[in-house]
Amino acid sequence: MLDDETLIKVGQSFYIPPRPEVLVRIQEIAGQPEPDVNALVHAVTSDVALSAAVLKTLNSPAFGFRMRIDNIHQATMLLGIRKITALATGFLLRQAFKGKSTSISLEEFWK
Repeated sequence: MLDDETLIKVGQSFYIPPRPEVLVRIQEIAGQPEPDVNALVHAVTSDVALSAAVLKTLNSPAFGFRMRIDNIHQATMLLGIRKITALATGFLLRQAFKGKSTSISLEEFWK
C-alpha cells in the first residue's frame, strides 16, 4: 500500500493541461443533433495554427486528394463534421501537451 506522501508526489508529477477554448467550442458544435457547418468552420478558422494544421494534413499524400484543399469550409464539405472534429481534437490536444512532461519518474514511484 502506498503512503499519503508517495501518492501526493505521484499526483503532482502529472500535468493535465486545460482544454483549449477552441476545442470546447468545436466539440459543442459537433455534439449538437444537427451541427452547423458554418459554426464549425468559424470555430476552426478562429485558430490560425489549427486551420493550417488541418489543411496541411488534408493536402498530404496520406489523404490522396487529387485536388488541393484551400479552405476549412471545403475540407468540412469533403470530409464531414466528424472527421474535421477528430483532426482538430488531435491537433489541439497534441499542442496542449507539447513540451510538457506527462510521465512520472519510475524511481520516484517505486520509492
